[in-house]
This record gives sequence, C-alpha cells and structure tokens, in this order.
Amino acid sequence: RESDTKWDQAKAVAEYVQSFEYISHSEGISMGGGHIPHPAPEVLSHGYGDCKNLSTLVRSLLRALELNSYAVLANNSGDRSLVIEELPCPNWFNHCIVAIQAPPEWESPAIIQHPDLGNLLIFDPTSRVTPFGMIPPPLYGTKILVSSDATKAMTFLDFPAFANKIETSTIASLNPDGSVLADIKSRFHGVQDWEMKRLNNSTSTDEFQKKAAGKLTERMPGANILEVSTNLAENKEPSELVIKLAIDRYGQKIGHQFLIFKPILVFRNRHKIPPNERLVPFKIAEERLVEFVEFTIPDDFT
Repeated sequence: RESDTKWDQAKAVAEYVQSFEYISHSEGISMGGGHIPHPAPEVLSHGYGDCKNLSTLVRSLLRALELNSYAVLANNSGDRSLVIEELPCPNWFNHCIVAIQAPPEWESPAIIQHPDLGNLLIFDPTSRVTPFGMIPPPLYGTKILVSSDATKAMTFLDFPAFANKIETSTIASLNPDGSVLADIKSRFHGVQDWEMKRLNNSTSTDEFQKKAAGKLTERMPGANILEVSTNLAENKEPSELVIKLAIDRYGQKIGHQFLIFKPILVFRNRHKIPPNERLVPFKIAEERLVEFVEFTIPDDFT
C-alpha cells in the first residue's frame, strides 16, 4: 500500500516469505549447485526454497520497493570458533540470510553498523519464529560476511540488553498456615520471545507447559502448579506466560513474625558455562530483567 512506510513494506515482504516452506533441493552439487540460488520467479511459483532461495526472493521483492539489500553468508551452528578470518573458506558458512540497507529512521536491535556499508538490518527468511526486526539467537555471537564488492570485512553480530528482556509480575497471598498462593505473569521480549516460541513449536502442549513452568519454579521446590496459560496461539510479541501456583510450608508464623523457609518469588536466570575445554572466550549475553512482586500478608501479621 502506498500509505505504508518503508518499514511496513519491508516487514510485509519478510512475513510473506517466512510463510514459505523450507525445502532444500540442489542439483549439480559438483558444479556449485549447492551455492547457486534458483531465480526468484521460480521460488515464488513453487512456494518453497532453502535459505539461499528464500533470501533471493526477499531481495527481489525488496528491490521492487526500492530497498537495497545484500546476501549474507552466516553460520547458524552456534559454534563461534568455526569462522576464522585468517583462513578464508566458503565452507565456514552453512547459511544464507539478508542484510537490508536501513534508512536512518529505522530503529531495531537487528540493525548493525557495518564498517563499509553503514546501517544494515539483518533478516533470516527461514526462521518463522523470528519476527522482522530480530536476529535468530543462534546467529548472535557469530561472524557474518556481507556479499558486496564494496567490502571484504567480517562483521560480528551482537545484541543489546533491551532485546533480551523478561518482565515478571508476581501477585502472592501469604496465608496464616504458612502456605502461599501466587499468580506469576511473565512477558518475554526479543530473544526471550524467540526462545518461548521455539519451545512451543517443538513440543506438545503438555510438555511445553511442564518445561515453561519448570523454568520459573525450579527455584521453588515443592511448588504445586495449578494452571498454566499463554498467548502463544496468537503469535504475538511479547510472549506471555501466566502460572498459578501454591506452595505449602512457605513459611511459619511465630508470634507476630513470619519465618520464611522458601526462596522469595523472584526470577533468576542461570548461565550455563560449557563443560568442555573452550577454544574461544565464553560470552555471557546481555539481558534485562524487570520484576514486580506484591505480597498480601495475614491481617494480624505485623
């Protein structure tokens, strides 16, 4: 639509191509067939393609909107040691994505500052759970190569804390017998939103609820999960997770004081450091955690 901004138009293209099926079909592998994309009209008519084909289609549609873009070589294995700048080799890369020349008014955690090409918005057309304006987490902390005659520079993908945020609101009621009832509502933004959608898409409803609730209640042994609900069926951002739970013997009243046995109802993320010998530095991702906790205490408690 003519009234749409360039961002709206690019977003519409991105979401359209993300609806295509990811199917890899390569011919003439020995002659470079695995690296040569099919023409955009062919991909469009088939309704499917692999990373290089879908990236080609995105770039063709963006060109019609007068938005410049580049093909980008990446590695989505999660192993940051695979791409070695000092030893150039196409086999370092196993994935193709898109870099869109970002107008000055665009703001997004997916925009990087390229040393030669300026502001580029990184987009992966194969990741259905990654909205336009976000980068799939497996690509964070890796190096990419933008395909352009204007540059030979490798670029490092990183993400700011505001793109990796969890907001948690806990409303709890402490009872005279020491038990507690609590509603915990969590909102997941950016990378955290991606993780929730990926978990939801890869597991059954029961398994998802068990794993999602377990992440929030692992610090509260003995918690009895009463209800779990989400907005994931609506495919909105941010993802929301609401858990209703009860904990017996959360504390014990002693006179007009209360002795708390269990940890307080707050969220704490735990970084898992790889157990094996590391060949590259271990990077702890920036993250932001916003918490609100409200307790209602018994009337005669002071």
